[in-house]
Amino acid sequence: DALGSRAIACVAAGSRSSAAVELACGGALSSELAALRRSAIASDCVVLVGTSRFALHRAILAARCPQLLVQLLLHERYVGCGELELRRVKPAIFELFCNWAYTDFLHVPDSHFRWQLGRLAQRLKVPSLFASCSARADHLVEPLRAPSLPEDMLALLTSEQFADIELLAIDGCVRASKAVLCARSEFFRGRLLCGLAEAHVAADTHDVCDLRPYDVRCA
Repeated sequence: DALGSRAIACVAAGSRSSAAVELACGGALSSELAALRRSAIASDCVVLVGTSRFALHRAILAARCPQLLVQLLLHERYVGCGELELRRVKPAIFELFCNWAYTDFLHVPDSHFRWQLGRLAQRLKVPSLFASCSARADHLVEPLRAPSLPEDMLALLTSEQFADIELLAIDGCVRASKAVLCARSEFFRGRLLCGLAEAHVAADTHDVCDLRPYDVRCA
């Protein structure tokens, strides 16, 4: 009854009858990134938590949780494995963390869940999420929200970190992230499923997508 007409996207249940509810997020960016995570299209890293595997996207981690990405890259470099095991974390709590990373929106009415999520945020050095978990959330209809998703994604695109594809336009080229393109564009999502890259540059690991036949310009 407290949720009213709000749509429930996910429920995480734990011990002691505790529960956390994620509402269907508002806003195009949040909705699109949530759909990207559910589909796992263009996922390029895996985090193991207990017996659960989380297929994620490096570009999103770079924007939202650089500390976790650093751990993943160091593990990959020195251990030679693309899967990072995150210990001393419950899968339900990491699920809530991933939901926040991709959408900014969470409902965590249970104080025990909120405390555990706050500890994880502190461990992974995400101050905005830690601050939200530290604040009181007495009402189910009030979400824990750290409204930093648009700013974080803009910073990622500006820096071109983890850009893994070049888009060729009539007047130049632009480097971009496959994950972000797939989340935001049905055109690129379809191209990825059909083999997004039309060519590979031998001296680079980036894929190339030629948009010149579509009369696309950088501007």
